[in-house]
Amino acid sequence: MQINLTPEQIEIVESKARIKTLVASRRWGKSVLDGDYLAYTAWKYPESESWFVAPTFARSITMMQQMAKAYGKFIRKVCTQFPKPQLIWHNDSVTAFRSAENEASLRGWGLKLVCIDEAAYIKRAIFDAAILPMIADFKGTILLNSTYNGRNWFYDLCQKASKDTTGNYAFWKYPAKTCLCFRGEDGLKNLAFMKSTTRQLEWLQEFECEPIVSENSVFNPLDVDECIGGNALTESDKRTPFVIGLDIGRVKDLSVAITMRPNYEVVNEMVFPKGARYDDVCAKVAELSQKFDNCLVVADTTGMEARDARSGTRDSTYEFFKDRIPNMYPLLWNAQNKRNCIEHLHLQIQNHKLKIPAECHELISQLKVYQYSQGELSMYPSYGARGGEHDDATTALALCANAVLEHRVPLDNQPMTRYI
Repeated sequence: MQINLTPEQIEIVESKARIKTLVASRRWGKSVLDGDYLAYTAWKYPESESWFVAPTFARSITMMQQMAKAYGKFIRKVCTQFPKPQLIWHNDSVTAFRSAENEASLRGWGLKLVCIDEAAYIKRAIFDAAILPMIADFKGTILLNSTYNGRNWFYDLCQKASKDTTGNYAFWKYPAKTCLCFRGEDGLKNLAFMKSTTRQLEWLQEFECEPIVSENSVFNPLDVDECIGGNALTESDKRTPFVIGLDIGRVKDLSVAITMRPNYEVVNEMVFPKGARYDDVCAKVAELSQKFDNCLVVADTTGMEARDARSGTRDSTYEFFKDRIPNMYPLLWNAQNKRNCIEHLHLQIQNHKLKIPAECHELISQLKVYQYSQGELSMYPSYGARGGEHDDATTALALCANAVLEHRVPLDNQPMTRYI
């Protein structure tokens, strides 16, 4: 098997790092590298299994078709059956093609190589919980390649890789001027034409490989990074009062509890996985409140307060939580009070008044991808996470901010019963 790679691509393939991160311009050859790397690995390691993972199933199928055409004489069988298409090589190696759209298909073990195409556009949870464990058995390798998608989790991983001294991580960055198709006189003219017809922000991110803040981001990721600091606590240090914000996840969402001092110093993050039992959530949040001096728990009960027109009963989920968390205060979000809270948080983050311990990974990553949108006829903007991301920790933090703004939490150690 003969594979034609550029010197830069050869360096990436031959690197001994376990986690390889590549940020490269459009037209650099990221997908070509994925296909050749997967073929090289399949042929070099008989009976091994490798995966190609893309943001969409259509992209995965396209890669399979391209590899089947390029390496057909080395392939014994092409399996196109949804949802697990794969190539079976003559040496009994398997190259499978998966989509980040279908989390259920991302379950496996003993993988020699995983190539993640446009990694910045898949959810962090998929990488952390589904993909990363699959290379543990046989000391496999993961190659994540992409353009940046703002300063999200992929940007953070690239920063970590660029500073790594253990040899486990590696980072490469290749802007447009390094592309073969943009070299020479004609290539440079084509590059100049592309620059003249591309919006500046898109050019910086897609061609110059410089991460930008999304035009509709609520919080600047650089400001969020400046807010990282302070100490995480598991119980009260008796210095100040505390307040807990609780976002209750339903079916597809996380449940998250954030504990904060009135001076906007976050001290604890408690994240419950999707599908967590409500009795477990209630028990742990009630215990958390007790550890922090029986502090107030502000819960988002939007959509839970409506009474049934015939029976007059409250939402059963609301009643369940209210009965089990003694200090719970229900908060109903509306366009105005949510906007006030988010804008207030924006000021705290912009002025670096908010402090978040580095251990609060979920909150930090969610703040960086929190966005707003506003229709032409809307009076107030709507807020939420970018597609495919979560905003539960951000909402929990906003609940804490609401308690401070509405004076439901004292600024000193006064009895909490006055504020419930």
